[in-house]
Amino acid sequence: MAGEVLVSRPQRGPASGLGKYGHFASVCLLSTAVFLVLLPRGPRPAEGPEEAVGQVEDAGALHYLTYANAVVITLTAAASLGGLFRYLRSERPGISSFWLALVWAYCAMNVFVYGSQLALPSLSMRGEALRLAPFVHNHRGSLASRMNAGAYALVGIPSVVLGLPLLGRGAVENIGGVALVSSAAADAVGFAGALTGNEKAGFGLIVGAAFFLVAIAALAVMFFAANSAGTTVRD
Repeated sequence: MAGEVLVSRPQRGPASGLGKYGHFASVCLLSTAVFLVLLPRGPRPAEGPEEAVGQVEDAGALHYLTYANAVVITLTAAASLGGLFRYLRSERPGISSFWLALVWAYCAMNVFVYGSQLALPSLSMRGEALRLAPFVHNHRGSLASRMNAGAYALVGIPSVVLGLPLLGRGAVENIGGVALVSSAAADAVGFAGALTGNEKAGFGLIVGAAFFLVAIAALAVMFFAANSAGTTVRD
């Protein structure tokens, strides 16, 4: 119409979605820090079925806090790696969604392991508690502990695939890439330790968590910076 002033509104592109991944990474960062603080205060790994079930039966607030926090870490870590996949796909449109599928497979495995630990104390009170021993995460050599270690080894594959392209891009990206690759290597050692019963090698999972803490911090900075700059990414 004559005399009408048309005001063009800025379009919110797909980059605006990276901000939410920055929030996921921030929550993961905080939860992983809490995990590392709680770790020395938790029970030592159980050597036998009786000890494992005994620890579950005596579970207190620390047990529930530890595993509820672990579920949060798993979900937000998977979401953060999903954000990295989206971040990189703008430059590498051919990157396979298979790597993202491995991330969510890791997520499903660990949510099952950690979530089940929240239910075990009540289940152990219903009799035949020793049947629960294979599902006790803190039982060295149990099905749950090996499944947990396997999940970390599995997510190490997409961590390397998604971490390597970050190298040479900038200081924060370099830190994130090196930390992701280092975390994957440490988790592989930890998985080998879980399979063989080597306690020293099993410590690799803790080292991997520390490297992953650094990687997540870098990813949070990257996502917030890209979101603020309006970087175009592919949905």
